[in-house]
Amino acid sequence: MKTLYLIRHGQAHAGEPDKERRLTTLGQRQAHWVAQQFQDKKIYPDSVISSPAQRARQTAEIISNELGYSTEQLQLQPVIYSGDQMRIITIIRAFESTWHQVFLVGHNPYLSELVYTLCQKKIQLPPCGVVSILFDQDQWHNNSSTLLFTLLPPDDIY
Repeated sequence: MKTLYLIRHGQAHAGEPDKERRLTTLGQRQAHWVAQQFQDKKIYPDSVISSPAQRARQTAEIISNELGYSTEQLQLQPVIYSGDQMRIITIIRAFESTWHQVFLVGHNPYLSELVYTLCQKKIQLPPCGVVSILFDQDQWHNNSSTLLFTLLPPDDIY
């Protein structure tokens, strides 16, 4: 089976050019919390793909570092920033067949819209929210997928 983890970036500073917005201290804690949840569930990525925006990249780097995934292997995909659903789906369908678990780090509303496109479920992801999507056959280009679970940072992380 193939599992895609859609991860919204952590909370970011306002008032900077959009692509340059960095994570706040809270956003960094959120990313560490997500990494801990993955460790607890023994979820480790075969690939990590991120929007090139600073806040998404920082989120991907924090999670990758904590899970022992080399940040040098982190792939930056501009289409994740732009949110073009069909192009993102094209990227997903082209994932390597040897990848079984892929983390895709990006932005709302695009990730929530992607969940609806893939699973017909309406979800509004908060900062550092995660959605796990199982592709029903052992292929990324399969059109049938199921929402497995969501991870939402708890209120007491704030």
